[in-house]
Amino acid sequence: MTTKGARTKARMIDTTLELIQSRGYHGTGLARITDASGAPRGSVYFHFPGGKDELVAAALDRVGEEFAGLLEGLLAEGRTAAEIVAAVFDDLAARLEEAGFAAGCAVVAVAVDAAADNPVLQQSCARVYESWRVILERVLARDGIPDAARLAGVIVSLVEGATTVARARHDVAPLADARAVALGLVGAGR
Repeated sequence: MTTKGARTKARMIDTTLELIQSRGYHGTGLARITDASGAPRGSVYFHFPGGKDELVAAALDRVGEEFAGLLEGLLAEGRTAAEIVAAVFDDLAARLEEAGFAAGCAVVAVAVDAAADNPVLQQSCARVYESWRVILERVLARDGIPDAARLAGVIVSLVEGATTVARARHDVAPLADARAVALGLVGAGR
């Protein structure tokens, strides 16, 4: 059973994540977070003494864990590298369409808006991206795909870049194109 405080903290993290996905880092202020989450204003600093940056880092950790969970789940099902890569692009395309292209990746939003000037958030973004890369590397290496570490990094970059372009264009075609390129890189259809 969770406590009221734990529920409030989780609600603030969820709300922050949703707001960053749609409004970016700078468009997500503490007043907006507390209003949208229904949390008392003082609860931000109670749960996140580091303020907005600590709260945003927690939201990034959440999205990082969710995406890593998707990858780990596909891996546990025994899916091939090509199937996992395809599923990632398909999942992101579905999410974008479901959101009406109004919400993108929170990690990209923070990386673009704040990471250059904020070492805490830069490290948080880098940590999330690295966690995804490591899982993909493991998948690729398991399937005997050469240069798995580098290729995993390229796939993460393709995913994030294509998601950003798809959101800007209100069209999942960039994700479909990146998916085809990524599958070619992992040797699907050989």
